[in-house]
Amino acid sequence: MKIGNNQNFNTQYRPAFSGQRICSVGLKRVLNGVNQYMSAYFTRLTKEDIDLVDSARSTWGVANYSSLIVADCLRILSKPITSKEKCKSFFMIEEPYFLNPVDKIKALAETQIEEDSLVLSFLQSATSINPKDKVSGAGTAIIYGLTKIARKMGLNEIRLTSANYTTDEWYNKLGFSSDIYGNSFDMILSSRDFNRFQKIVENKYKFKGE
Repeated sequence: MKIGNNQNFNTQYRPAFSGQRICSVGLKRVLNGVNQYMSAYFTRLTKEDIDLVDSARSTWGVANYSSLIVADCLRILSKPITSKEKCKSFFMIEEPYFLNPVDKIKALAETQIEEDSLVLSFLQSATSINPKDKVSGAGTAIIYGLTKIARKMGLNEIRLTSANYTTDEWYNKLGFSSDIYGNSFDMILSSRDFNRFQKIVENKYKFKGE
């Protein structure tokens, strides 16, 4: 079901996307030493967003993980999906306070379902592409949205294979634990920790979990 426009936004803030807004999230910008908190959305990309993703190539198609997300998204959404690809989904953090649709994208992610796990294949935030982008919290907002989906689907965990020690530390701070899964060293957020994680994120970024 597509979620309609938030009545608190005026015309210029209406979504430029056709994707499914899954839930509200919060972001933060520091301006002159003062924290400013902004409303944003965790949104699932659909076939109607192909033009948006294609137009984002010049910005998001140059970084390592985002280039893979963009390429996979365009390939999978633009043609009939095979049985192997049915479990793949693409998400973004959408900040509605920009007129340029591409500027509204604050993070991109690619996921897939494997047995009882929601696997985060790739995640890229705008700040990792453009250090001048001072909006923080988009990566955390992606994880927040994924906990909502994983819970609704009755999955036991969110799982990923971390790229390096630095990202291991970041996921550890979010509450992920480390485990050996097959031949890989994975980071896991158990479903029993979803509630605690959501409350921490909601308090940190000053938004209600709706």
